[in-house]
Amino acid sequence: MTGNAPLPAFPLAITAEEANSLLLEMADNRETALLFPDGFVVRQRTSPTLPFRQCYTLPDQPFFCDEPWQAPAGAMNQPGAARLLAPGATEACEVLITSDHSRAG
Repeated sequence: MTGNAPLPAFPLAITAEEANSLLLEMADNRETALLFPDGFVVRQRTSPTLPFRQCYTLPDQPFFCDEPWQAPAGAMNQPGAARLLAPGATEACEVLITSDHSRAG
């Protein structure tokens, strides 16, 4: 399934139904903030080389994933969607993760 929708408001509660199975194109906003039930907030900021974010969990499992992606889902099957590097080329990506117990955005 593909489509477009506005980014959710952050911090986003990991217990919110809309928090699961998100694949977001972050545009110029490269930061997510996830709010856990005890007030713990995990913030993640990425470099422009990681413009997509996958958020998900599995039923009855004790984890929540906020995963940076370089391209949209299925990019290898969509002409022009995958980012390819020439042989010997390099590309740098950066991820900064911070946390606190503040509920403030």
